[in-house]
Amino acid sequence: MRKNRKKKKLSYGGLRCIVILSSNENDNEERARKKEDAQRKYIFEYADAHDLIPMAVIRRGVMGQSVMNSMYDNTIYMMCCGRAEALLLCNMASVSRDTADAYVK
Repeated sequence: MRKNRKKKKLSYGGLRCIVILSSNENDNEERARKKEDAQRKYIFEYADAHDLIPMAVIRRGVMGQSVMNSMYDNTIYMMCCGRAEALLLCNMASVSRDTADAYVK
């Protein structure tokens, strides 16, 4: 038996997902981009560890809640069309208006 042999991760093709990056920053575009880049790094590490394949990355930036709702609806449509099976996001509070909206989404 080989003692120092590296163990390979078993891969079964992975689950395709769509990544949504969103922050509560509405005034400063630079700070919003920095926060979204930090979220991107965290989410991609999570995706690597759990055998998820990011198919698309959607950034909110400093856009308002109505634009975010439209992006979310387009994401759900892409999932219904079969382009992805999962949705990854880091901060649900920045995607939804309130608790009821978060449960609906």
